Amino acid sequence: MMDTFDFEADFPQWKKRIHETVTADTPDGKIISWLADTTYGVDGMVGACLEKIIDFSTLNELLRQAPLSHNPSAFGQSLAFLTTRKFTQAVNEASAMEGMQKKERTEMAQFIRLYCVRRLLGHSGVYLNYSGHFGEVKSITEGKIQLIAQYPGWQAVKKLTVTEQTLPRTFMEFLGSFSVSMENKLESYLRKTVDLGRVDEALRMGPPGKTASDLEKISAFYAGSELNGVIHTLSKSAKGIEPLRMEAILRAYAARKLLEPTKQYALYSQVEIPGLKRLLKKKR
Repeated sequence: MMDTFDFEADFPQWKKRIHETVTADTPDGKIISWLADTTYGVDGMVGACLEKIIDFSTLNELLRQAPLSHNPSAFGQSLAFLTTRKFTQAVNEASAMEGMQKKERTEMAQFIRLYCVRRLLGHSGVYLNYSGHFGEVKSITEGKIQLIAQYPGWQAVKKLTVTEQTLPRTFMEFLGSFSVSMENKLESYLRKTVDLGRVDEALRMGPPGKTASDLEKISAFYAGSELNGVIHTLSKSAKGIEPLRMEAILRAYAARKLLEPTKQYALYSQVEIPGLKRLLKKKR
């Protein structure tokens, strides 16, 4: 049997098919590109799940009041809005659903915040999704998503068929866990493809990012010439992947590392998804 990487997303608003043979000569850059494509529609579908579960009208109205900028150096102003008491209260009210236990409400609030963070960042052209895209999906429909990796470097099977009986929350939790798995694997290949230590070193020169008040400093650093000079140089030397694609992936990596220490929920690995702690422990 051939060693293969096989992915399929079959939904009306997200159709993608990747079927590739993996050999000893396959550049790691190609696998990085395939993995990035698997996360293309995740954020939009998480949003569609949330719209099914909770009343998002108040939150949507508040998001329209957030300061928006198409300049990556100003995304901190948008995210700072999410730390306001008014927005926090709206999130708590939306997640306080009848019949849910406290732990479940906490998880729902984290998903809401993560979706809002990524949605606002998308307006500034800043993506935490390695596909370099924020997908606007308006509704959940029947379909399937599956990945089967079968080669010496990776053995994995992840799949879910979505029907009318599938609970939106079940689908949302699957998408979050799926995204964590793909991103962890992508980053492991990234370290073998470029000198990621140079990006990490540049990031250590940035703001500490321990509190929400650092967000504006973080966005200015993210758009600065020092960090982007390192990213641009590394992107040109990567094998098996177009320089512009690698540059977008490294920008996503940098944004993720800068935002992870803040109080924002920016990554699916920060959300309390059932079973996720076990997955993360296994990956370490």
